[in-house]
Amino acid sequence: MNETKKYLVIKAIDQGKKTKNRACVELNLSKRQSNHLLLAYQQKGKEVYFSRKTKVFVIKEVDGDIYLNIADKIYHTKELLVHELYSKNFEPEPEQKKKDASISLHKPIRGNSHLSNNIFRKIKRIMKSLLVRSFILLSYKYNLFLAKWEAVP
Repeated sequence: MNETKKYLVIKAIDQGKKTKNRACVELNLSKRQSNHLLLAYQQKGKEVYFSRKTKVFVIKEVDGDIYLNIADKIYHTKELLVHELYSKNFEPEPEQKKKDASISLHKPIRGNSHLSNNIFRKIKRIMKSLLVRSFILLSYKYNLFLAKWEAVP
C-alpha cells in the first residue's frame, strides 16, 4: 500500500475529517490496526510510516559518508565498520551481560537442544536408572568373582 496514502488517511482521522470506520475500509485494515497507526501518528508523526519496502535513494560519497533520500527528506549516515555491532546514531548501546565463569552443577550443558525439557528429563531419569542397574550388576559380578577367588586354595 502507498505509504503516503496511509499517512494522509491517518492524518484526516486525527483532524476529524474522516471516521475510523471509513479509514478502515479505505486502508483495508482492522479497527485495531488503524487505532495503532493513529496512536503512532499522534506520538511520533510521519516518520513512523517508513516500512522495509519504502523506496530509498542512496548516495555514497568518496569519504565514506552515505546520504539517504527517503520521502524527499535527506538523512546523513555512515557505513558501519566490520567491528561495530550497532550504529551509535540510530540504536541505543546494548547492555553488557556479565558472564559467569563458574559452571552450575544444577543445570547441565545440553548438547541436544532440539529436545524439549520434558523429554530431556525423561531421558535423564532413564539413563540414571540404567546406570544404577549396571552398577548393581557390576557389584554383584564383582562379589561373585571375589567369592570364587577366595574359594580357590
